[in-house]
Amino acid sequence: MKALILHGDLDGLTSGAVLYNILYNTGFRQLIVLISQPFSLHRTLEKIFYRKNLTEIFLIDISVDIFSWYKIRQYLKELASKAKITWIDHHKSTLYKVRELTDIGVKIIYENDGCTATIMRKIYVERTDNILFFKKITIIGEISDKVFKGVPEDHLIKLTNMLSSVLALKTRDDKFKIDLVKKWAIEKRYIDDYIKEEAFIARKKLKELSNIVKNHIIFSSDNIMIIDFSNISLKGFTGKIALDLSNRYKKIVVIIFTPNRRETVFTCRVPDEGYENINAAEIFYKIAEKIGGGSGGHKKAASLRLPTVKRGYALKTMLFLFNKFLKNYQY
Repeated sequence: MKALILHGDLDGLTSGAVLYNILYNTGFRQLIVLISQPFSLHRTLEKIFYRKNLTEIFLIDISVDIFSWYKIRQYLKELASKAKITWIDHHKSTLYKVRELTDIGVKIIYENDGCTATIMRKIYVERTDNILFFKKITIIGEISDKVFKGVPEDHLIKLTNMLSSVLALKTRDDKFKIDLVKKWAIEKRYIDDYIKEEAFIARKKLKELSNIVKNHIIFSSDNIMIIDFSNISLKGFTGKIALDLSNRYKKIVVIIFTPNRRETVFTCRVPDEGYENINAAEIFYKIAEKIGGGSGGHKKAASLRLPTVKRGYALKTMLFLFNKFLKNYQY
């Protein structure tokens, strides 16, 4: 039995669909598909730890979370003794753990030029049963991660916006995400009427949240805007709101929210132009290393998860580092 553990964003899901199609058509019809986040990967691995007849595990588009790394490593070490493990990813935090991962028997397929969907198109798409469809699926993953090179087709941009809106609305609905992967992998359908209906609801919700942004801005300069949504239910719209504001105001936008009483999350989006010196993932990784937290993402889009008691220090450090890079200093 084979297991696919996917990040729940469009990069992870589109990448998972490519691999699912290949395995399904090779005769593996009983595939375990699980959705995970970097900070919860150890709990996801626990779900399959005692599975019998588990022969292969794929981790797709999941960055290494420093805060839970020890637990993740222990599970992987034990699982690697009975199953082949392949980790396909593009995040820097995963690259930093390559030696440790290979030492415990995990195969790494890594590239930071693009995203995980880029890797899937280069290595796996030719093995699918519909090369053109799955090339376009991986482009959707790249558009969503803001790494597509060139000008994408208009219909792919529209599909990406629609799908990302629905995923924001259904951020905790893993069954929907898994069904979406299977729809792409087996039926080769981008969307259906249900997704169209959910996209309409998502647009209304996003508009509601966008209308109250100005009441929650706690810092704004020529280059940076910070919004505190600590007491607001955002569902999965945080990244989309940050992206829309970043594009509108041509600023780095950071949204702060609290998923629970003990933790605070910073989500950042960087404009496409004029901020070449800024690498949000690097900055958040450095903060996580210093204060004990987890981070993930890439140059233009990243998140930082930390204990709420360290929020003030993290905020000051983040502003300090962003301003240093903006002034062309080297950290």
